[in-house]
Parts: sequence; structure tokens; C-alpha cells
Amino acid sequence: MARNIELSMGRMAVWFGECDGRMERLLRDNGVFGTRAAPTQSGDNDKRIGTRLDNGQEIEKDGIKYRRYYLQANKDAHDPTLKALAAKNPHAVLSWADVPIAEEPVGESELVIADGGVASKLAKDNKAKNFWSELKKNIVIKT
Repeated sequence: MARNIELSMGRMAVWFGECDGRMERLLRDNGVFGTRAAPTQSGDNDKRIGTRLDNGQEIEKDGIKYRRYYLQANKDAHDPTLKALAAKNPHAVLSWADVPIAEEPVGESELVIADGGVASKLAKDNKAKNFWSELKKNIVIKT
């Protein structure tokens, strides 16, 4: 079962990679608690990917604010295991990851970086890597 979840997370990572702004939007914390964060419900995303990310609550760890994201199965998933999990409980949390929330978000146009934006890109890439590794580490269903 954990393998099905990991495969679905891989498909979701591909979906994020298909468009430059998708991961950036997730990492910016624009979501409202209890709503879908990704992927969009267009086309065959729910069937093909099999899982979704929902916006969770804002939490604080060691004085740093985070947004928690929950991975949940889609009832329309092609994967029979994920489909069965969603049929049993569509809001069951399969995994979760926390993303740090910037106190004062800085727009791209406001960034002045002497290295041509390389440091900014590396910081975003590191945040994204941490997100995916935490999501994989926190898979709740291990059978």
C-alpha cells in the first residue's frame, strides 16, 4: 500500500514539474485551510495521479510558522488501492508535510540578488526537496 502512495506522489511531482509556477504557488502558502492545494481538478488529474494535497492548518515549531499539507486519496483514482482507500474514507490522511511560511512574503520583483537570482532559486529548490522528502517520510499507512 505504501508503494502505491509513493508512486502516486511521483506522479504528482511530475505534475508539479510540468509548469514552473505550480510548486512555487504551493510553497507561497496561498491556500485556505480545508481546501485543495494541488493538483487542479481539471482533465484526468484525479484519476491519473490518484491523490491530492489539501491545505492544512498553520502550526508553529521552534518559533517558526508552517503550513501543513495533507495527502489524501481520490475516489476517482485509476489505482485500485488508492480508490479503495478513498471509498473507505475520502478524508483519511495518507501522509503530511510542513512548509515554512515567510513572515513577510517577498515578491519576485522585490528581490535584489547580486548573483542573478541563483540563491533564490536554490532556496526554492531546497524547500521543494524538503517538502517531497517529508511527504515520503510521513506516510501514515505502512502496510
